[in-house]
Amino acid sequence: MDKSHQELSPGTAQLIKKFRSIFKNFVNLTLDEKRSTLDSIYMTDKQKTPVDTVNDKEISWNGLSIPIRIYHMNLMNRLPVVLYFHGGGWVLGSLDSQDALCRLIASRHECVVISVGYRLAPEHRYPAAIEDCLAVLEWTTSKAEVGNWDIRQIVLAGDSAGGNLAAVVSKLFRKKNLAGKIIHQILIYPVTDLSQFNTQSYQSYGTGYCLDKKEMMWFRKLYLTNENESSNPYVSPLLETDFQGYNQTTVITAGFDVLRDEGMKFYAKLRDNGVKTELINFDSLTHSFLRFTEYDENAMDAVSQIVEIIGSSWI
Repeated sequence: MDKSHQELSPGTAQLIKKFRSIFKNFVNLTLDEKRSTLDSIYMTDKQKTPVDTVNDKEISWNGLSIPIRIYHMNLMNRLPVVLYFHGGGWVLGSLDSQDALCRLIASRHECVVISVGYRLAPEHRYPAAIEDCLAVLEWTTSKAEVGNWDIRQIVLAGDSAGGNLAAVVSKLFRKKNLAGKIIHQILIYPVTDLSQFNTQSYQSYGTGYCLDKKEMMWFRKLYLTNENESSNPYVSPLLETDFQGYNQTTVITAGFDVLRDEGMKFYAKLRDNGVKTELINFDSLTHSFLRFTEYDENAMDAVSQIVEIIGSSWI
């Protein structure tokens, strides 16, 4: 896909320009400062869709203590479950990162949304984030009767590193043959290959489009103990060879994103291995467009489509 055939959404272009001064010195911030900056920069009161119940709690499972946030409207029906894993390169992000999106999903559909505050690198390197996300999935299925949750209708969703975690956790859940059923996974501009950074989209959009190549290299360095781990399919799902029993998958990419091509390759690999899958590319948007809804109507349209895709999983 040639860059000359695309046009960046005007709202996103203005947003990049607006925040350029902030991110110019981003590399000089401490890790804590980077985390707080990204958590707050796109979060405004306008984005906080009202939801009847928003409950923060910390669960204990298999010796792990993991913070989660549960969203739902006060409905009496038995509810499907959406587990959401935030992005941030396994290094940044928190329960606040995609609070707006989780609220939107819960407000539009009869479901429970559970956002997972998994451990972050470099304090907790691979596979800590995977262990936490899998633990919350197992806990969710064990609490179904108490919570009136339908564990036969579980959707896994995540953006960027969270999309990576959704794909990996889905496989691990199947291998453990636990109660519950994952019916759909929605991978939003996912990281699918940390073994190399040489696709055409990396060459075209490696600088100045919300996620730089150098940032991805920094994330890999902090997430992994050594680069040899990047060839492990639990780190790079694109390198997976066993797709037996793989869940229905929707892969969502952005046209001006370094991760675009590896997301498309992952879609093609799933399709070629007989997995029911769909690819949706928002060609005028960049990485992180989930957070741009207040500034860009095209981003808002894209998010609305994603929310409807999630809701269609159990309709």
